[in-house]
Amino acid sequence: LVTSFEYTVLNNSCVTSVYNLMADEFGQTRYRVTIQIAALEQVEGLRMLLTGQEVNPEVSMSFEQVDTQPSVQVYQFVDLTKAKQGRNRVKIIVEDLNAQRRVSKEIVFRYGQ
Repeated sequence: LVTSFEYTVLNNSCVTSVYNLMADEFGQTRYRVTIQIAALEQVEGLRMLLTGQEVNPEVSMSFEQVDTQPSVQVYQFVDLTKAKQGRNRVKIIVEDLNAQRRVSKEIVFRYGQ
């Protein structure tokens, strides 16, 4: 079996359903979820110097969890109030720490007007 997941990003929340986690000899699953958000529109050259904006700022949050179920739903609040206007990318990485497997998916979304 391969660790896999589905996700939904809605109203500043990310819901991730993780499947096929491997249990250890004590029946426990261990996994890490990382959520990365990055602006896709680059600020370069003179504009960067004048405005002080960073090139492709990125925010990342990560947490580890121990469970007893091979499939779990993870609810994570993602504060987008300081996200850059325009196109952004959300990348979600799920790591099965017992099986040493890592899978990732990403979506691009437009934030603001």
